[in-house]
Amino acid sequence: NQSDSSVPMPKMPTQAQAQYLQKLQALLSDLPSTSQMRQSQDLSKSYSFIVETLMQTLLRIDSLDLPEEEDGSKGMARSARKKAVNQVQDLLKEADQVKEQIEQERNLK
Repeated sequence: NQSDSSVPMPKMPTQAQAQYLQKLQALLSDLPSTSQMRQSQDLSKSYSFIVETLMQTLLRIDSLDLPEEEDGSKGMARSARKKAVNQVQDLLKEADQVKEQIEQERNLK
């Protein structure tokens, strides 16, 4: 059963990539939601908590070693990491917006 290189096979993630992607997913599934800020009595505390958590997540994403990637699977883990970082950064922006919104609403009362 020799692998025939003339047939382009869809690239499966290598074991290392699969593990990396799992770790990323685990980090992202743990992200706080900005809706927590709406329910919180103490806005600045919940805002700080969310920002803190997101920053920690960015550091954790950063500290995960990117697996070696062969040309065929170029950037599978890398693009997943980029997506993850963008997702966290979007949440940071969202947290800022929600905080401003809530502050405005509370100031209007």
